[in-house]
Parts: sequence; structure tokens; C-alpha cells
Amino acid sequence: MSEIKIDEVAIEAYNYVYPLVVMEVTRRQILSINATKYGPQNLFIHNRSMANEKWRSVARTNIDTLFSSAWIDLTDGPAYITLPPAGERYHMFQMLDMWTDTYAVIGSRTIGSNGVRAKIVGPGWHNESNDDADVLIMCPTSTTWVIGRTYAQAGDDIEGARSFLNGVVITASAEQFTSRNPMGDDVDVKTPPVAQVDALTPEQFFELASALLLREGPHTTDGSVQLRMRSIGFEFRSQFDFSRQSKEAQAALTAAPASAREMMRGSRAGLDFPSWTTSSGSIGYYGNNYVRRALIARFGLAANPPEDAVYVSSTGDTNDEPIQGSSTYVLHFAAGELPPAESFWSVTAYDREGMLMANDLRRFGIRSRDNIEFNDDGSLDIYLGPQCPAISPESNWIPTLAGVIDLSIRLYTPMKKFREGNWSPPVIQKIS
Repeated sequence: MSEIKIDEVAIEAYNYVYPLVVMEVTRRQILSINATKYGPQNLFIHNRSMANEKWRSVARTNIDTLFSSAWIDLTDGPAYITLPPAGERYHMFQMLDMWTDTYAVIGSRTIGSNGVRAKIVGPGWHNESNDDADVLIMCPTSTTWVIGRTYAQAGDDIEGARSFLNGVVITASAEQFTSRNPMGDDVDVKTPPVAQVDALTPEQFFELASALLLREGPHTTDGSVQLRMRSIGFEFRSQFDFSRQSKEAQAALTAAPASAREMMRGSRAGLDFPSWTTSSGSIGYYGNNYVRRALIARFGLAANPPEDAVYVSSTGDTNDEPIQGSSTYVLHFAAGELPPAESFWSVTAYDREGMLMANDLRRFGIRSRDNIEFNDDGSLDIYLGPQCPAISPESNWIPTLAGVIDLSIRLYTPMKKFREGNWSPPVIQKIS
């Protein structure tokens, strides 16, 4: 019989619990930042302005929608979400368990535009009736994060989006509100959650993960990783104590974070194009692919399921070199080769940490519904760089700052052309 190698188990354990810890740190930060803005009558926090460079809680946030957020404790009973009729407005409300799996999406693709009232229940409440709700939705963990994305543009359109959000409500008991309000000076509201998790000592990380496992429980298919983690002293029904483990186990757990993060970076394989990559596997639900789950939690927490949105991420320019914000580049979309999205698409620029870059125009990307200028043959050129090139209309320019930058193309409700692999994004051509 082969001997279990505790160094390998420690790395596996870090990848396994990493999304759970990132979710918890994100929860505490978001609720602390917004503690004065919500109450027990409605757990939704609606951001009524578009994302900007000051948003630091989630990396690679989109610039296309107004965000809504609600964290709910389902331990003592259900919660109810009500969406009013939306007309032609694109909207989706993604429901994530604490392991970052999307267990349901309510929105344009799934329910249409007529609105809905849904009842959300956690573990132990699955025999509940619908009551007065249209549907019953079951969450695998005791805590859930509901993220709303409602399309909006500046001007009159954003007022229409805000009016829609006035009718979007989540209600729960006062106890469900107060039990999840992490007030206190120990909550860091400035440092991005991923950076906070990186700063935890191995002892802090694994003991917090153990407490969260006790609170939320594992997925039903996690039995094998549970058995393996026993070799490093991890029992899922009791609190893990780092100091009581053997010197060998402590050493393995101390070395695990760096190796696990390197494994995440090395697993970014997907469907590759020149200058771009996109995942060829599942996003939004991960099964037992713990490295993939950890990777997305680190670089794109709460990514949409591919049926609702697809992200295409830059890998470098045409010379396979990192994209530098101090240089100028062009993306040329040939006629008929715009991103094939049924709803809309966007191109967004981020700094190396996945954050939006400050600029005087407060422009962080280009969207298909923006007032952009096409070439005479129907093609489209999008430029990015520190200054608007003389050959570019300002409407087609994305300002950038010095340093390595990343780009994302988002396709909302991707078309059959994309799903069948019949579209490729443009190369990223350096022009200065």
C-alpha cells in the first residue's frame, strides 16, 4: 500500500479550503463597508453607481452593470427574494454557496422579464413548502451570497436601472440580519480580500478554514479529500488546532501556501487564442476540481456560469510579451467579427492586481452599447494606452497607467457561434 505524502496532502488541503476562506474574508469586508447602508427589512445592498477604481473587494469587476449584493444566514430559516418585471433590461441574480458554486441564477435567461418571488432555504430546511413564493431554491451551505448584475448606461438609462432595483428586495428575519453583521475594528476594509488571505499565517489560515467547515459543512462529494486531510490532523467535525499537530504536519502546512498558489497559476490552461485565453471547462460550478475552484476564487471570485457570461482574458500582445500600460495597443475587430453576444459585450482594462485604473475620463473599458465609431468597412478598432492616439477617436480609447495590465472581453449570453468555437478574439497589436 502506498504511503500518504503529507506534503502533497497539505497543498491539496490549502487548495480545497482556499475558496471558503476568501469568501469569508470578502463577506466580512463587504458587510463592514456597507454596515450603515442596509437594515433587516432588505438585506440587499444596491450600488447605484457603476464600478470604479475605488472598488477593491473583488478583482476584475465588470463595468457593464449596477451591482447588488446580499449575504444571508439561512441557519434558522428561509429568505425571500423578489424581482419586479424588468422589461427589456438585462439582469441576473447569481446565488453562490460558501464554496463559490453557483447553485441558481434568477434573471433574463432563466425567468424572462416578468419578475419572480423565490424562497431560499439552507441545509436542513429542504422539506419546506413554497409558501407564497413562485419557486423554492435550495442552498447547499448555511450562508449564501446573492450578487445582482443589472445592465445600465449613463444618463436616463441608469435611472431606469435604479428604478428597477427599487423593487428588488431580499427579506429575512432580524436574527438573520444581525447574526451576520461583522462589526468591529478587526475588519480590514481597505486591503483586498485575496491580499488579506495571503497575509494569514498558516496557523491562522487553517484554523479559520476549520471553523468555517464546521459552520458551513463540506459538499457531499468531498468525502475523499476529508479522508486524506486526516493525515495532517484535520477532522471535519472538530476544530483544527495547528499547535497540536506533529512537527512534520506543521512543516507541511507552513510550506503549502506558496506551492498551492503556484499550482493555481500553473492551472490557468483553457481554450487558447493568440493573445487570449478562456476557460474550456466549467466556471461557476466546479465539482471536485479543487484547483480550478481555488484559481477562480483567487483571480475572478464569483465568476458567472458560461451560459450567462463568458470571460476572455489577455495573455500578452502579438509578441507574447506582457501588455504594458505605458505603451499603446490596438484591438482590430474585422467586420462581422465583433464578440458574439446575444445581450451585449465589453472590453475592460485592469492593473496587475485586477483592479480598475484611475483616469480623468473615468473610462475603464469600451462597451458594445457605448457611442463608439466604426470604420467605413464595418470593422472596429479599440485603442488602449496612456494617451489617446491621433488616429483614434476618443470614444474608442481606453486610458491605461504604467505597469503590466490585463484585458478582459466579456460576452453576456454568448451566441452559438462562440459556443461552437467559430469565433476568435482579435490579436493585441502594439503600435508604439
